[in-house]
Amino acid sequence: MAKIRDSAVTIFSTATASMVCQMPTHQIGDLLLAFVSKVGTSAFTTPAGWTLIRSSISAGGAGGVYAFRATTTTTTVTFTLTSAACCASVVSVSGCAGATVATAITNSSLTLADDTSIPYSSGTLTTTQANSLVFSSMYAEVGVGIGPNPRWVNVTSVDTGTNTLGVAYSYVRTSGTVVTGTDWYPGALTTGVDGRAFMVQINDDGNETAIDPYIPLTTTPSTLLSVFTGIAAVDLGTWTAGNARTITTIGPKSTTSATGLSIVATTDSGYTPFRTVAQTPGVSSTTNLGHTEFVPTTSWNLTLNKGLFFATFRPASPRDYIDVGDIASGGIYVAFSNTAIAATPYRAWTVGGQFSETTIPDGRQNILIQVQQTSDTSYGASGTVNWASVAKIAVGSAGVYGAPAIQWTELYNLNEVNLAGGTHTNPLNELDIIKGINGGSGNIPLLQRSGAAITTWAPIKFGGVDPCRVGCNLITFQYPRKADEIDYADFHVDNDYVGYEFHGLSTDKFSFTNCTFTSQSPYYWRFNASHSASALVDFSGSTIVNATVTLQPTVSLSDVTFNRCGEIAEAGNTLTDCTFTNTRATATQGAVIISGASQAALQAELNNFVNCTFSNNTSSNAAIKILYTGSGNVALSMTSGNFSGNSKDIAWWAPAGNSLTLNYSGTANPTSTTSTNNNIVTLQSTKTFTINNIVANTEIRILKQSDLSVIAGAEDVGNTDPQAVNLVVSADTENSISGRYKAVYSYNFPVLNGGNNLPVFVVAHSLSQQWLRSSFTIKDLSESLQISQIPDRQYQNL
Repeated sequence: MAKIRDSAVTIFSTATASMVCQMPTHQIGDLLLAFVSKVGTSAFTTPAGWTLIRSSISAGGAGGVYAFRATTTTTTVTFTLTSAACCASVVSVSGCAGATVATAITNSSLTLADDTSIPYSSGTLTTTQANSLVFSSMYAEVGVGIGPNPRWVNVTSVDTGTNTLGVAYSYVRTSGTVVTGTDWYPGALTTGVDGRAFMVQINDDGNETAIDPYIPLTTTPSTLLSVFTGIAAVDLGTWTAGNARTITTIGPKSTTSATGLSIVATTDSGYTPFRTVAQTPGVSSTTNLGHTEFVPTTSWNLTLNKGLFFATFRPASPRDYIDVGDIASGGIYVAFSNTAIAATPYRAWTVGGQFSETTIPDGRQNILIQVQQTSDTSYGASGTVNWASVAKIAVGSAGVYGAPAIQWTELYNLNEVNLAGGTHTNPLNELDIIKGINGGSGNIPLLQRSGAAITTWAPIKFGGVDPCRVGCNLITFQYPRKADEIDYADFHVDNDYVGYEFHGLSTDKFSFTNCTFTSQSPYYWRFNASHSASALVDFSGSTIVNATVTLQPTVSLSDVTFNRCGEIAEAGNTLTDCTFTNTRATATQGAVIISGASQAALQAELNNFVNCTFSNNTSSNAAIKILYTGSGNVALSMTSGNFSGNSKDIAWWAPAGNSLTLNYSGTANPTSTTSTNNNIVTLQSTKTFTINNIVANTEIRILKQSDLSVIAGAEDVGNTDPQAVNLVVSADTENSISGRYKAVYSYNFPVLNGGNNLPVFVVAHSLSQQWLRSSFTIKDLSESLQISQIPDRQYQNL
């Protein structure tokens, strides 16, 4: 399948007549695509050996797409042009159909007219082959880089200062699909451009060996609210300095008013070096806030998608961080209203502040707000905001120590981000995941990588729409800590509202070995109810920390540790060598729960825990909570499971009058129980006491030494007596002539007086042997006794 191998960017900010392009890594047979853009109304010259796919000249610039099938690994290309500022993006693509440009590209399109509206619209293309890699590109005479709308994965967004170039891709799996290319938004100081867009379909070679990460075009990962560059027409709204506002409840210190400030547009200061930002200049006051208000062209419906508001900000300089107030005095804040900020209704969140644990003095940082929080972490509110019709937003700060300038970039409404791509032989790694999710959600930093750790700022779904194959090892995936109104201010999201979901299709693969999923605040870690049993799943060696876990019967897990998670319901799936430890404190929880209305149903669920460990669940009700909804006493058996350090090992939740007997054997070692409704819970060990070397036709009895009562026994050991059907008899080859046999008698016994020892007599009686009595002490262990019977000479003489 066609896959991007590499890309390279070339920028000539000053005029040149010869654009020598930087080249991506490529192999023989790769398709090389050159997307080019320039200022001026003269065309590029097609380089020798290259094929022109599309070109255009608009009122203020020119651009095109050119292709070449690499015959060496050192291909170069130079574009000649009438001297002008220019830029290019060369992309190498492997896995293309055939060996020529003509077999790789049979379909492309061009917008028919200059596009001076915002957003800048791309054209459409109807795919002619299945599993197509489709590029959408735009050249424009605009000074700051353009970016793709969500769904399309960004490849290039660059500019020379006077013209720009954008390239993005997606995968379209069905032939005959009408595909609309991505809209492009400028991070620019202008209301319109001269430029056109191209679309190019790349045909695959029919071998699905590698697939780039992508967001299916049928999903909505995010919605752009405003590009926020400080120029009204570009921002899809207007800026208002306004007058002093009375905002009495932002921050615990109840700041009394806010001074309206004008916005400043600041070039090349966004989260990419080609984006402009909106900068609030700040005001120096120990009592007043200072903010700028923005009125959207059309009111925002923030209840759409997941209702998550995402943006980034940074102090314009470290000095501006020093000047800003702390969280208690208002800090850096965002406020929303249906009418006007400070008029009823409004709600405000502090998202940063001096000396907080989350605010970065010299870098750009993310903020995430669930505007309809259940557990409210906002700092100021009046009335009830209609989140389906937000008509004004304010961004600003408290300038307690000076006038802090704060820079703000694009505003987004986030949804669950659905990832696809990868193959079984070349699964997506952590870098691919970041590329697909960030590049496909609007080229915004939803995943932030530091070493082997990735901080996540949106709910992520693997698979479920298009095939998804992932292979990660030794990677940490984490969510930020929830805002607490004291030290943490950037993540205003309810517990369990975001998380990681796995929705495997029949051909999917999710391999996250030796990974860690974690957060200081609860999040979800779950498998979708429609997850296919045919999908390959491997989380061996991984640890899930502080999650609310949802399993499905189609998923079996091995060697996974669940640490400080919520109660986990057994879902009919097998859990082997898993560890459940430090379960989150809730009065009615267990580390795991099994439930059913019959003994058989409960036993089936209990059997799904194979050699699992339950440890240090001291704050929960029990390690295993058995929830019985039927009627009648229940007897269950457990053959494996290591219990240690739990407040209770087994909890029996059942209607009154329904007792539980739990027989355990093998490595299982539960010792403590609790129950509801005064029900009786009995633990019975099924350790085995084995008697060896028994002569055939021997009667065995085990008697308590204390009162000589018989606690077990069998007759005619070694024969077919119904009482001896579980006994094993083997021929004694050394004494086969005499007819002597060895036999084994095994007795499964209950736990003895809470594990105390039990002295017994083992009596063996046979007509051909002398009467034998052996003393033995049965312990709470599996043990054996070998007896030595002596032939009875009197019997033999008869």
